Amino acid sequence: MADATCIPIYFISKLARENGTIVVQTGDGADELFAGYRGWKKYYKLYPWYHRFSALPSFAKSAVAAVAGNINEYSKAGEIIQRGVHRQELFWGGAKAFKEHTKRDFLQQKFTDQIGDADSYNVIKKYRDAFAILQKKNPQLNDVDWMCYLGFKFLIPAKYLYRMDRLGMANSIEVRNPFLDFNVINKALSVPSQYKIKNDEPKYILKKSLERILPNEILYRKKMGFCVPLREWAGDIMVDYMEQNMKSFC
Repeated sequence: MADATCIPIYFISKLARENGTIVVQTGDGADELFAGYRGWKKYYKLYPWYHRFSALPSFAKSAVAAVAGNINEYSKAGEIIQRGVHRQELFWGGAKAFKEHTKRDFLQQKFTDQIGDADSYNVIKKYRDAFAILQKKNPQLNDVDWMCYLGFKFLIPAKYLYRMDRLGMANSIEVRNPFLDFNVINKALSVPSQYKIKNDEPKYILKKSLERILPNEILYRKKMGFCVPLREWAGDIMVDYMEQNMKSFC
């Protein structure tokens, strides 16, 4: 996986095993089931406008896309407009690493001819179609529910569980995910979306339920990623490493 978070997870798993721990618990699933990512809020707020744009006639959307393309087709707004033009979903979760126009810039024409209309959206289209069926049976399901659904069905198994299980077992420890107990999942998916994001607070109902257990400075602190110093590593350190090792191949 091209995910830098694998690095600290590997080493903290190694440290746990060296200290005699053979089973660990993670918080995986809470953010996806309870809309805990602050980055999701921009989609939640943009959706009403996106639905209006998507409902426009094709000629109107194409005209907007043409104007946007003349301004800056590489902007995030330009990418969003293209999704609306092609009647695609706004929120794709983790189903892309490069924007479509970026791929067109560096992929060879022969390859793009072979894949035809295939793009990153094809990865999640089956999930969107399945959710549309659920919406017909449950009209109250909305855009926040879609984001949680995609997170649960796609992000968790394809990325987070995949990553954690292999890195844990690489150090001979087993991983348990309390938030992914089927009882918790069923309860979380039944919670109305207005209780997942409320007063602009993500994961609202989960945090409220823990106020008697955890202090507010823990519950409501700014979300902290589990990251590594990629900017520094990708600078002089990596350049020096590549230069030294490339010489051995010359």
